[in-house]
Amino acid sequence: MKIILGGGAVLLGCLLVSGVAFAYALGEPAPAGTVTGTISGYVQQAQQVMAGTSSLPEAPSWFSDALDSIMAWFQDVTAQGAQSTGTLNLPTGIAGPVTSATSVAQNLFSQFDAWLYGIIHFHIAIVFNFLFGLVGWVLSLARDAVDWLNSIFQSAAGK
Repeated sequence: MKIILGGGAVLLGCLLVSGVAFAYALGEPAPAGTVTGTISGYVQQAQQVMAGTSSLPEAPSWFSDALDSIMAWFQDVTAQGAQSTGTLNLPTGIAGPVTSATSVAQNLFSQFDAWLYGIIHFHIAIVFNFLFGLVGWVLSLARDAVDWLNSIFQSAAGK
């Protein structure tokens, strides 16, 4: 199971990176060149391809639409996680160590994130926001399924 998930993550990562880099080569014919069947002919063709300044071909519309919908889903899930990693919504009247510990933890995490960004140029908060958003998305999906089943059973019991 871990191998399947890891392989799926690698494949999805490759699709996302190629989408950002506009590296699409789907459905395009090979560039025309003169290959004589000799090594020098192949070298000449490789030099022509590498020296070419033509832009990369555009992706098919269905592929771009699918990639755009996947990117929108990732952005929505990350936005949900960013909302859940904000300050705690404590009831009014509760004060003391819980609220101060929460603000200290958030301050330390933001400082750690800024320090780590200086080293690896990547915000680790994005990963946490995505993970928290994914958990929230799965839980909301489960809640919707339970609500749907509950309505089915209530309507069946009422008949």
